[in-house]
This record gives sequence, structure tokens and C-alpha cells, in this order.
Amino acid sequence: MAARIPEPGKPARAAKNETQKKNLELASRYYDEARRFAQLAAMTSKNLDDKEYVVVTGGGPGVMEAGNRGAADMGAQSIGLNIVLPHEQAPNLFVTPDLSFNFHYFATRKIHFLLRAKWWPSSPAASAHWTSSLKPSL
Repeated sequence: MAARIPEPGKPARAAKNETQKKNLELASRYYDEARRFAQLAAMTSKNLDDKEYVVVTGGGPGVMEAGNRGAADMGAQSIGLNIVLPHEQAPNLFVTPDLSFNFHYFATRKIHFLLRAKWWPSSPAASAHWTSSLKPSL
């Protein structure tokens, strides 16, 4: 769902019905929150002159775009770990071009997130997704 949250004031194009449209448009406030958080994170890293801390997102639309956009607002680089899906997303325009990586498998992408993370902020929806994805499959 996070990938489908529109920028405030923009239509929820990914909605399949009126209920989804309403819910996605209500959730658009998270776009601004993610953008502000990424601005603060990028500014803090820049002030510390530290290249180890970089904003990393899934590289797609919605709140992922907001994270990369917030870093770009501060003149900082950001990484996008995009998943290649048919008829879905392409990397957003705010990912630093040399730091845009495409993955074909969700598991490989998740491993790259986990290996590089020093700190992990997440939304409730993303937490539920990660929790379910880490359960052993039978």
C-alpha cells in the first residue's frame, strides 16, 4: 500500500475502487512525513560529514519517492532498491541515478536492505509486510 500513497493533492491513480481511493488520499499525509524525515536524516548526515548514513528506499513511488525526494531536497544522494515487476513501478526520479539498483526477487532485495541498515524506520504497513515475510514457509 505504501507504494501507492500519492503525493498530497494528487489523485490516487492506483486505487481500484472508491474506498481504496479515499483511504489512499487520506494516507497522503505520510508522504510529507516521509519527505521531512528524509530531509532531517540527510541534513544530519551532511552536518556530521558522514557518508555512511544515506537514505535508502525501495526506489518506487509513494512514500518511497518521498524519502528519496527529501534527500534530494537537501542535496544529498539516496539509494533506491527497486523491484522489477511487470506493469508496476520504475525507479522514481529522485533516486541518485548511479545508486539505483533493480532486483528481480523480493528476498534478495530484502537481504540488501537488512545487510546495509544501521537504523530502520518503518511504517505499520511495512512492519506487517516484513513480519509476514520473515516467517518460515512450510
